[in-house]
Amino acid sequence: MPTKSNIQTLWPICRMKRLITYFAFFLTLQISCNGQSFFNLTDSVFEVGQINRVDISWDLSGSCPIRGESIPLIDSIYNFINKYKNVQIEVGANTDYRGDSIMNVEITERRAKCVKTYFIEKGIDNPNRIKYKGYGEYNPIVIDEEINKLYPFLDIGQKLTETYIKKLDTIEKQEIANLLNHRTEIKIISTNRP
Repeated sequence: MPTKSNIQTLWPICRMKRLITYFAFFLTLQISCNGQSFFNLTDSVFEVGQINRVDISWDLSGSCPIRGESIPLIDSIYNFINKYKNVQIEVGANTDYRGDSIMNVEITERRAKCVKTYFIEKGIDNPNRIKYKGYGEYNPIVIDEEINKLYPFLDIGQKLTETYIKKLDTIEKQEIANLLNHRTEIKIISTNRP
């Protein structure tokens, strides 16, 4: 098990948050890479299927578990969809393979729905423009060049499946791979107003 000091030396670019998941009785780590605090998709032309990873920090308590430090980011996504009224998005939440697979889907479904609920309460013009989906562990991330630059031991184009992660030669590398699978994504699913 990596220690706190090992984690800080392994991931100097990233800010780590430790959360104890009381319902499952195991320690998980959440990662916030590249210091992202605002949604930066500002083009006026968008492609259907375009996906942007966003760093939303989640809490374990309350009906809507978004942590306060993520509110500026969520507000910037809200501003984006308010500005581009023809864009329909999907909020997708993901986790790694650890824990119960059914519970993983339920947790990620609640998290994704929480973002949509936030937009509705903030006053989005048409709630049908926002879809949400909890993928649980069933949508592992695929390593791109950006991730490979941070973690060269992960191969470009490789999907971070349970089998691949368990073959990594250290616990620290396995933990990095699992943390990368814990993510929230904003996907453009239509550029025509629903």
